[in-house]
Amino acid sequence: MTINQLFRKEPELEFLKKLLKELDIDSVTDTNKTFTRIDIDASNLAKLMMESQDIFREIYLPCKFNVYFKNLDSKKIVTVLRQCLKTHNITINSSEKCINGIKMIVYKLNSFNPKVKATKNKGLVTFD
Repeated sequence: MTINQLFRKEPELEFLKKLLKELDIDSVTDTNKTFTRIDIDASNLAKLMMESQDIFREIYLPCKFNVYFKNLDSKKIVTVLRQCLKTHNITINSSEKCINGIKMIVYKLNSFNPKVKATKNKGLVTFD
């Protein structure tokens, strides 16, 4: 059985917390911390993900594993984190910011609840 056309089984939240810890994000509910691809390159996250390839190989479908873990770079790391966190109703939002005169993308965690949808008020309006 597949999940989201990417996974064989859902990634464990504790494992994802361990990955986020490398970016100085203490919990998945910490929506105040931001990170950039420069932070990913400066951290040991790529090394940790390469060491954890066996875990990712169990989680991902084989064809998707080959796509995302071949020539792993900071952009693919963000994509993998997005995909894994989405299974736990957590998204990574991105926005562009200028930091020290350099335009870069800043990422931030955001929890969401897909079961809650905006409803439109339907009613009858009459004019006398």
